[in-house]
Amino acid sequence: MIVKREWGAFSTAGFSLGGAAFVLDLDRVSRRPFRNRDTRLLPNRQGNGEDKVVFDYLTEMSLELANESAHGVFWGITG
Repeated sequence: MIVKREWGAFSTAGFSLGGAAFVLDLDRVSRRPFRNRDTRLLPNRQGNGEDKVVFDYLTEMSLELANESAHGVFWGITG
């Protein structure tokens, strides 16, 4: 179970993310990088005037959910 604490700001009443639970079969979830956007190293990302060298790794991707009936959503969950 993964708890997304940032969604705590949403109301738990009604159909909002604060009262939702998502169930995913992780065997049916795949990582899908965007075309020509897989992980790459970006050099020299430091700010101007900083006495250090900074490199970043960037991946632009999404997730693909296969077999929709293997996943689920629960609404109206309260504390």
